[in-house]
Amino acid sequence: DIGDLFHTEEFAPRDAETCLWSCRNPAGLHVLFGSRNPENSKPISPENALTLSALVSELADYVVVDLPVSLAETNRAVIEGSDFWTLVVERDSISVQAAKLILHGVDSWNAARISMGVVLVNRSALVSPMPIAEIETQLSIPVLAVIPPAADLCASAQSAHVPDRKSTRLNSSH
Repeated sequence: DIGDLFHTEEFAPRDAETCLWSCRNPAGLHVLFGSRNPENSKPISPENALTLSALVSELADYVVVDLPVSLAETNRAVIEGSDFWTLVVERDSISVQAAKLILHGVDSWNAARISMGVVLVNRSALVSPMPIAEIETQLSIPVLAVIPPAADLCASAQSAHVPDRKSTRLNSSH
């Protein structure tokens, strides 16, 4: 796991490769998850995060880095070093307001050149979810996909530390 990489002074590309989770569809997509073991989890410096990002970028066509919700310097380094940043947001007003605060913080960084989008997650069926158009208006970035309500699947994926890959792609005519 990723925590093992930072127990040594330097890590090699083959070490980083062992931390990537390969997806079959789309081909070339690899996911780098954080440490699953609390004892193995320690803060990663911005420099190490950039080094690791550069290494895994050479190993895969697409790299997804699962960052914790934070405006920490390490997250800043990874986001500023990215070509595309996706913010995962639940489809309720409190989550959208929290996303606005995160986006406001990111706007103060040197991240203006980065393309951004939102993936909406429905962990459970909401009586009246926020309309997608309203979320796009409030956040000023496009909604890329919506993960439909599937509380059991979301809970089991989260417990197992594996991604839930069912989603609904949006087209420009939503």
